Amino acid sequence: MGGRGLAAYYRQHHLYVLAESWATIPVTVLDISLEDVWVKNSISSNQSDIRLRLKCKYAYEFEGQAYTGSRVDCGRPTDYSDKEQKMLAKHYYKILSEHKEKHEPFMAMVNPSNPEQCILFREMHARRCWVRWATLAIGLVPVIAIIYVNFIRVKKA
Repeated sequence: MGGRGLAAYYRQHHLYVLAESWATIPVTVLDISLEDVWVKNSISSNQSDIRLRLKCKYAYEFEGQAYTGSRVDCGRPTDYSDKEQKMLAKHYYKILSEHKEKHEPFMAMVNPSNPEQCILFREMHARRCWVRWATLAIGLVPVIAIIYVNFIRVKKA
């Protein structure tokens, strides 16, 4: 569990840091939707959560090549479960919908080394980070305990 939390946090944080140096380009919002989705709770298989799913498809050009993308922000997936995240999804939806309706380009970030990587918002979600850090901490407790026990054994010998 801790390893998965660490990997998920690392991917999100790594993308956040990398995107700082990416090229800023205009994208055209082709399609956007915000819908309620029932998702089984990963902790209890008997429960379901209602999440908001933000879907966005956009087109852009980079160095003369045409691309399409769907990644909205640094986090994955684009399901928003708690109150704060749902407000964020609605905020993203409002901004992107306005750009689509007005046929105005939206400024996004594209990876110059891999132009198929593009994100619209370079943000990290505090709750996602907190949950991942907590998961990491829980997963590291046994590792720290093993190291500590072995340290005491070596010290006694």
